[in-house]
Amino acid sequence: MGFLSSLFGRKGVPRKTSTQEKNSGAPGNEQCLRLLELGRMLEEFLRADRYVARSGYRESRENFRAVQEYFGVLESSGMLEAFCSQNGLDAGEARGILERFARIDELVDECNDRFVRERMLKEQEYLDHILDAIDPSVR
Repeated sequence: MGFLSSLFGRKGVPRKTSTQEKNSGAPGNEQCLRLLELGRMLEEFLRADRYVARSGYRESRENFRAVQEYFGVLESSGMLEAFCSQNGLDAGEARGILERFARIDELVDECNDRFVRERMLKEQEYLDHILDAIDPSVR
């Protein structure tokens, strides 16, 4: 589907009116839905109570690259506000998702660092005495 056809819809396919979209509570545009899915994926990775390896989200990052590019074009052309308004999506939320996606490596690194620090504190007693049975003088 081309950029303009996805922006304005396909010919002959009935589109939801803005009233219907607002009543349904979710945007009807495929790209908006993908962006919201991206937001959920980011939240899942950033809230995970585990260490997140880059390989764990590399495929997801590639799957959503087209969404980032699509909304990047809208942003750079000054059409993001109108597009979001027309499709029942908050432009601020869209920008927030795109900003987090652009910084995904940095954000995951921060979450991983926090996870390791918290886990080390939680496991401190165990780690302090792991070698006692082998050599009590090791500390």
